[in-house]
Amino acid sequence: MFKKTTNDNYLKENRNYRITKGVSAIDICLNTSLSKLLDIFGQPSLVGSGDNKIQLEWTYSEEVGDSVKVFSIYDYKQFCAIHKIPFWRVGGKNVTVEEAKSLLSSMGFDEDEIVLI
Repeated sequence: MFKKTTNDNYLKENRNYRITKGVSAIDICLNTSLSKLLDIFGQPSLVGSGDNKIQLEWTYSEEVGDSVKVFSIYDYKQFCAIHKIPFWRVGGKNVTVEEAKSLLSSMGFDEDEIVLI
């Protein structure tokens, strides 16, 4: 089961960087509101990316054998107020589109909110 990663201190930030390095978009966007994301995922794992390309990100990971599956929800280059972000990208590492869709559905997102791009 995927577990949420957090950025509570330097050591966890360092670990999270190693986990999330190599995460890329997986052809899914979420057409949903910030309030729904907060209701489902809680507080973001990351606030501000340093390069100003991402304002908020939720990251979940799962160790499977020698590899780590990573699933994330984030805005990318959405240069507007966070409550006005129209869609959120879904990223992953070692996660298929079908796995991501299934996970999002199980978390409470409707079929019309999960958009294949």
